[in-house]
Amino acid sequence: MTAKRKIILLLITLFLITAGAALWIFKFHIFYNKPPVKPKKIKVVEKRQYQLEIESAGEFTATISTRSTTGILEDSVNLVHYDSLQKQLRNWRIKISGGDKIIQDTVITITNNESLKKGIIDVFSAIPHQSPKNAWFEYKYNKFIPHEAINGNQLNTDLLSAQVIAALKTRKKKILLNRDISYLKASFGLESAETKQALKDLNKCLYANISYTLRNEQITLKKEVFGLWLRLDSTMHVDVNSTKAMSFIRSMADKNDIVVSNITFTTSAGVRKTIHGGDLGYRINLYKELSELCKNIKNGLVITREPIYGMRGIPNGVFDTNKTYIEINISAQKLWYYKAGVLIIESDIVTGNLSNGNGTPNGAYYIKYKELNARLNGPGYNTGVSYWMPFNEGVGLHDAKWRGAFGGSIYKSSGSHGCINLPFLTAQTIYNNVSPGGIVICYTD
Repeated sequence: MTAKRKIILLLITLFLITAGAALWIFKFHIFYNKPPVKPKKIKVVEKRQYQLEIESAGEFTATISTRSTTGILEDSVNLVHYDSLQKQLRNWRIKISGGDKIIQDTVITITNNESLKKGIIDVFSAIPHQSPKNAWFEYKYNKFIPHEAINGNQLNTDLLSAQVIAALKTRKKKILLNRDISYLKASFGLESAETKQALKDLNKCLYANISYTLRNEQITLKKEVFGLWLRLDSTMHVDVNSTKAMSFIRSMADKNDIVVSNITFTTSAGVRKTIHGGDLGYRINLYKELSELCKNIKNGLVITREPIYGMRGIPNGVFDTNKTYIEINISAQKLWYYKAGVLIIESDIVTGNLSNGNGTPNGAYYIKYKELNARLNGPGYNTGVSYWMPFNEGVGLHDAKWRGAFGGSIYKSSGSHGCINLPFLTAQTIYNNVSPGGIVICYTD
């Protein structure tokens, strides 16, 4: 090989080596020298105790902390970041002290902001306190003595719960409660326009004088008695203490009412039967009279009248020549409704459940009132009905759309809570024809 050829071969070799090195350097920078990727920020479980202090000057100090009452730090369930309250179950210990006395020391388990709010409200509401009281008037010496409003020391627990939740999220260490903001206040003082009007309304009531004409006597209700019943509601409107007013009406009814101890009639089967018990006779309608009496007092009426009667004696011929009553044969599970001697409707029914002691009671009663689209509730039931006609305390006639069958022996093991369950058409027919005071007779063969 000539010298010239050797030089050319050497130059080619050097070129290839240089080109290869350049290519390697280029590939390295493009594929292996990428900028580093930022690692994702990972939430870390806190491993230290957190405590929030709440102070109300002269009232109490409280702490809300992540330690249980046993003193164990429950990191595994407590201290995921506070902004994840919607997802994490945890326990918070709430300790409240007044002076040297511990008022509350309890642990609440919460799953979200709502359960935390409820827990705070429940615990702090239990602190002994005096609730705010509006200005009021005491009836004494036949006039109303004024008393100024009292603000008391009842916490606004709704506001406090919001403050605590905000503090937990920002890891605030202390909340100082402001007396003017953090506590509930009375709404009306003696100088408010509402209170001044209320006093005028109370004094108007004192003009009332209600004289009742009873069967054997006359009873007059004067301000010396009903003045003690008067009070103001939360909106400063006059209210009559219904318990005291009803006590007066009941005592009047005790003197006036006459209850027929038994009645005799011929059943639809043609059997002559005597029924004991019930409430037929002269009977004051207690609840209608209560409503009317309260109106009379609030309007300051001077009036002489009879009380409102639910039943004013038994009409002549109602059990024979002018039959007008609802007849219920519990044994036969049958109902008949007669009006002015005419049979309006006959129907199968379901009465009270015998197997659990809810049997419908025997007796002769009268319908107290009628109500459309009523809701009946009691132990173990809350039911809406279209037609409701009560006649014996909570026992009444009503439709029962949930029943597919009536009559027979259903009542023995699957009856009502004591009421008379009726097919819809039966209930509608009776409702449209009967009036309050209508007689209902219940009996067994």
